[in-house]
Amino acid sequence: MERLPAERRAACLCGPCTAMTTAEPLLVTACACIDCQRKGGGAFGYNAFFPADSVATRGETLIYTHRFDSGRAETAHRCAVCGSPMWFTMDALPSLIGLRAGTFADPAFPQPAGFFFTRSLHHWLTLPEGLPQRKTL
Repeated sequence: MERLPAERRAACLCGPCTAMTTAEPLLVTACACIDCQRKGGGAFGYNAFFPADSVATRGETLIYTHRFDSGRAETAHRCAVCGSPMWFTMDALPSLIGLRAGTFADPAFPQPAGFFFTRSLHHWLTLPEGLPQRKTL
């Protein structure tokens, strides 16, 4: 008997903004760049990237496009009601959609494959041994 992939459901704090997928993330990252700290309001961003065609999004979002120093852009979606950061697309990864890993509310969610921009990591944060780290991207 073939085992079907489990459905993953991400949701905002108030509930109506959701993203659903049965795909496994292609990449899970953590990033301590200043932009990720400001976007999420935490010490780092924790994101999962999926094939864009494998994710169904729902709900009204506020959309903001941020242009990086490179000239490339990221377009982020937040719940229009509670403001929870939900998903984003990046010019650099046009076939992928990034979902904020915390929106899955799943303690068993995969750990990051790497940690980027450790040069701006908060001094109190100790990273797991063996986790690949880069001072930049």
